[in-house]
Amino acid sequence: IDLNPFRKYLILRIGKGVFNGQRLFLELKDQGFNGSYETLYRYLRNNLSNYWIKPYNKSHFYNKRSAINLSNYKRAVRFETEPGQQAQVDWGHFKTVILNEQKKKLYCFVFVLGYSRATYIEFTTSEDLSVFEDCHINAFKALGIPDRIVYDNTKTAILFNRKTSDGKRNIGFNSNFFDFARYYGFEIIASPPYWPRNKGKVEAGVKYVRNNFMQGVKFTKNISSLEEFNKQASIWINQVANNRIHSTTGEKPQDRWLKEKMFLRFANNLPDYQVSPSVTRYSTKDQFIQYKKSSYSVPKEYAWRKLFIKEINLQGNKLVNIYFQNELITQHALCTKKGKSVENPLHFKQNFKDTDISSKTKCDQENQWKNYPEIPVRPFEYYDQLLKD
Repeated sequence: IDLNPFRKYLILRIGKGVFNGQRLFLELKDQGFNGSYETLYRYLRNNLSNYWIKPYNKSHFYNKRSAINLSNYKRAVRFETEPGQQAQVDWGHFKTVILNEQKKKLYCFVFVLGYSRATYIEFTTSEDLSVFEDCHINAFKALGIPDRIVYDNTKTAILFNRKTSDGKRNIGFNSNFFDFARYYGFEIIASPPYWPRNKGKVEAGVKYVRNNFMQGVKFTKNISSLEEFNKQASIWINQVANNRIHSTTGEKPQDRWLKEKMFLRFANNLPDYQVSPSVTRYSTKDQFIQYKKSSYSVPKEYAWRKLFIKEINLQGNKLVNIYFQNELITQHALCTKKGKSVENPLHFKQNFKDTDISSKTKCDQENQWKNYPEIPVRPFEYYDQLLKD
């Protein structure tokens, strides 16, 4: 098959930084090329060797590796998981791009199922918690919810991850994201700091996006929105990333996902989690905490404490959840009137035990007096006459 008609196009694309042969192969297929990838690869290697170079120099890696004392490093062991057991999540960073004539940082949310290697990606211009949770919701709808998800030490999920003196780890979760994980029923797994191999599947996924989909891609005037770019990414995921023969499993991620699907959970009948970050408030000594110019009661043991408030929408009912660390301590219906106090009587019952007992005693005494005869009321002259008699 003659590839000379595509020569100028290949040189142009290589000049723009597209070195990935699979990427070039798919682009040529869209232009009518009906040959195999092996045919294109031979043409690139033999006929375009002056243009088609690898984007990295292997000798640099091996020279750097030779200077490392490998005896100080633990041997990496490949770890495979059962269907539906685990997923891994990470962000890819792609510097600054031009979107609608404005410079913005571009990020890529990458979600990879451990067993099938099925992948979901979404490009954003923010790594905020609300965006992070929205990306999760979209990934769950596309691929399903596993039992556990592995994260690095991003502050949207993990606040701190410290090693204690006994060799264990003290992990602090972001209370907002912890509530999100509890809502969808998955466990948060914190990856040890500075140990990217613990989540190697998603690390490889980010690298694959960078070296395949993102090669030579720039935001131009022809791309009017991030939504349009994500549509292109979705097509690439379905036609390329999840439809290729994976080098480790030897199968297509899409085919393995069909086997894994029965072990995953789908929130079809569950309303989407209301993505709204919690706010920090300090409760008063009289057991109240303020939110939107109204006061809500808390149990006695949480007076004068740093608490978190999160407003949620449960099937149309707006509720105020109050947390201490990661624990939900009380829930109130949202008060729409300003300046009102919303009280739960059970929060104050423990404070009035003595009063309750004394009230009960007083009532019992009043009941006892009812058994005595009623004394008539008489004038004082009556008693003076009795004394004279």
